[in-house]
Amino acid sequence: SKAVVIASGGKPRLTGAKGQESFLYDKGISFCATCDAAYYSGKSVLVIGSGDAAIEEAVFLAKFARRVQVSVIHDAGILDANEMAKKHAFANPKIEFIWNTMVEEFKGEESLQQVVLKNVKTGNLMNCNVDGCFLFIGYIPDTDLFKGQIKMNQRGYIVTNETMETNLEGVFAVGDVRDKV
Repeated sequence: SKAVVIASGGKPRLTGAKGQESFLYDKGISFCATCDAAYYSGKSVLVIGSGDAAIEEAVFLAKFARRVQVSVIHDAGILDANEMAKKHAFANPKIEFIWNTMVEEFKGEESLQQVVLKNVKTGNLMNCNVDGCFLFIGYIPDTDLFKGQIKMNQRGYIVTNETMETNLEGVFAVGDVRDKV
């Protein structure tokens, strides 16, 4: 062919915590508040993450959920989100931050009922009873197939110029696989 366009997309980063696989795909772990927030109307949810997506989605979820807890790996008050998102999140009485934590385990019967968080400083475990959990801890480009053939950055995103050209003539990359701001 004269040209190849790589548009293989990507997938949300998972926690790797125990029990996670049992609650993916409509069993309690979600990756899109816009898609799933209405389902959690009047319920309690946990958001994992501290970046723009996590905090903006937590604010959106608070419009529906009774309670939104946010597990943040950083010390109290430190978020990786933009200032406007932080301001809205800190001001929302439905949003509660759980600082210095990361997921240890997901538990439940047929659907997610509890997330066990581990304090990264003390090692103490905390059980959070939830109706659902939203993961916003990053995105992984689906570019393994092209390793060693196309120039990528250290995180696996394909490097392109302004016209989407890669380092190989006739090979272009578009969408979520591209290294972009």
